Amino acid sequence: MLRQTEKSARFTVSLHQPDYEALQRLAEKNDVSIAWLVRRSIEKMLESNPQRDLFRSNEVVGVIRK
Repeated sequence: MLRQTEKSARFTVSLHQPDYEALQRLAEKNDVSIAWLVRRSIEKMLESNPQRDLFRSNEVVGVIRK
């Protein structure tokens, strides 16, 4: 997780409305911000897949080929 002494970077992401609404509900249910949910999700993804080429996974290749 980001420590107070670490610098952070900002970026913008666009979501489909149903995904955004689902994030809103999840954030409200857990009393956290959407930004916190996104940061935590990214941290977990990077921790569990540090060297994995995500674009070679079966799920993404299947989507790309459609």
